[in-house]
Amino acid sequence: MAASKGMRAVVLGGTGEIGRYVVRELVQSPRFSRVVSLQRRKVDFHPQDEKLEQVIVANFDELEKPEYAKHFQGMTHAFNAFGTTRADAGGADAFRRIDYGYSSKFGQQCHDAGIKNVHLVTSTGSDKNSFFLYMQVKGQLEELYESFKFKTLSIWRPGLLGRENPRFGEKVALFFMKGMPVSRVAQAMRMRAEDLETNPPATDNLVERLGDSQINKITGN
Repeated sequence: MAASKGMRAVVLGGTGEIGRYVVRELVQSPRFSRVVSLQRRKVDFHPQDEKLEQVIVANFDELEKPEYAKHFQGMTHAFNAFGTTRADAGGADAFRRIDYGYSSKFGQQCHDAGIKNVHLVTSTGSDKNSFFLYMQVKGQLEELYESFKFKTLSIWRPGLLGRENPRFGEKVALFFMKGMPVSRVAQAMRMRAEDLETNPPATDNLVERLGDSQINKITGN
């Protein structure tokens, strides 16, 4: 395992559309000395690097258990790019249990481990009072993560994503507008984490929400 000096990150959702690019960005960055990805299955990340540890979690409903706490200890940063849909989850109740439940357990472990810098991916329009379930749950997650009082909390709210495998609704929308490349979101997350490490805020509990315009500005697009 790589040395523990430098920036060290734990990742949730590292096999998803944005998450796998986040893992790649962190592994390729010389400023990150260790990257732990919590995931259901082992995958081939390119490039491979000894600083990356893939931790297989058989049941994310049990993520709050002490046996997983060791993977959060000593980490300086956390990246949550996890997400699902109502259709993929199998209904509204299952969506809430998975999307909110897994992320809330991850956030609690980050808090308990004293991780100071956290990045959370939600969506444009996230609102805990929204009529739409997806936006409502994402808004509730934002509120929960704010309550943990991390030193810095960067909430990423990309709009329409230019995925490699877009969902049906996204395919229709992409006929009329350009999507945000998922790789660019991940790049911005890594760059912002490094910037905040170099230039830390003067006060604790910084909460920032970053949409497409901020993502493009950070990455120079």
